[in-house]
Amino acid sequence: MITKVFARAAQALEVVGQRFSAKALILGYHRVQDLENDPWSMCVSPRNFEQHLDVLRRTAQPLGLRQLAESHRRGKVPDRGVVLTFDDGYADNLTMAVPLLERYEAPATMFITTGQIGARNEFWWDELERILLIPDRLPEQLHLTIDAEPCSWNLVSASNYSSEQRHQDRRVKAWEAKPGTRLHFYYSVWDRLRRAAPTARRGLLDKILEWADTDPNPRSTHRALTTRELENLAVNRLIEIGAHTVSHLFLPHYPTAEQHTEIAGSKRYLEDLLGASISSFAYPHGEYNEETLRIVRGVGFETACTLGERAVWKYSHRLRYPRCCVEDWNGDEFEKRIRNWFNG
Repeated sequence: MITKVFARAAQALEVVGQRFSAKALILGYHRVQDLENDPWSMCVSPRNFEQHLDVLRRTAQPLGLRQLAESHRRGKVPDRGVVLTFDDGYADNLTMAVPLLERYEAPATMFITTGQIGARNEFWWDELERILLIPDRLPEQLHLTIDAEPCSWNLVSASNYSSEQRHQDRRVKAWEAKPGTRLHFYYSVWDRLRRAAPTARRGLLDKILEWADTDPNPRSTHRALTTRELENLAVNRLIEIGAHTVSHLFLPHYPTAEQHTEIAGSKRYLEDLLGASISSFAYPHGEYNEETLRIVRGVGFETACTLGERAVWKYSHRLRYPRCCVEDWNGDEFEKRIRNWFNG
């Protein structure tokens, strides 16, 4: 009982301490793009992104992740500092985000999934979306074997995707989809595929593509950066390049050796390509365990970002920096979110 009382008291003191301490935010973006389908709320329109930058210029102190980490290491967090980060390495980070970042003199860190750089195919979650959410009609049943386990889906009414249902789904996030809808079917298949090894997942996607008998061609709107584009990003004075694994795995679900290959491999690829030290890392989906942390520290990363709608303060762990995920909000909503995150 006494231990619990002390724990609660310590937690209360931490909350009070954070409220009256200098705080900074790290914001998590993925894409600056206008798309009809966005089941993961990854896209912020160029118009809204520019409004976000205007809000930050008026109400906060935009700074780079390295600048935040260096100040934090000295025991001082830049009050109302805001760091912009982008995950995955979509081409629109360069073509759409960078021109606006330059206009507002806002630095940003781009975390790169190195195995996708220069790839012809889309990121696997986008490819699955193209296969399952674009066609008006799909077969009524899907059967797969995943990790030696038979998996079956019966689409029933979701086999036909009406314009009305499609319109409704565009306002719903994948993880909030109602059972029986096409979007829920997509989420259910995604949930099984996310746990598969990358090579096995590729084979499963090929089988789903054959089953759906739909367009196999990747979309130019969903491509990743090329090596040349990544090199162009890296020489921009406003951009810091960070690593985001090789294959975007849910790291804690994999053995230590595979985690090490993913984490160290992405760092080595970027350093070899760009000829510069890569000091920052982002955990895919924000997920990690103690082994992940040990590997990240061991291969030489100085900072690492996870997820969590809270601010960075003087006692934050530099390998567990929280990031607040940003959605396609207009300037007023974004400003309200920033205020709430700073106020804790």
